[in-house]
Amino acid sequence: MHTSEYVTSYLARVQSIIDELVSVGDKPSDDELVHIALNGFSKEWHKFVPVVFGRGKIPNWDRLQSDFT
Repeated sequence: MHTSEYVTSYLARVQSIIDELVSVGDKPSDDELVHIALNGFSKEWHKFVPVVFGRGKIPNWDRLQSDFT
């Protein structure tokens, strides 16, 4: 995620990459997608990342997108 990038734009870029992976037959698990996306958030969002991991159960990709948008 770029410093000045909106979270919706970032998550759309991640979704685009997921779509490309699916088109070649390689879809990462939801856990992998969520971890990749969260690790890519800019510093401004880092205070929210521990909250997501602290829930006890990692949300699926759709829930993560919903929570952050």
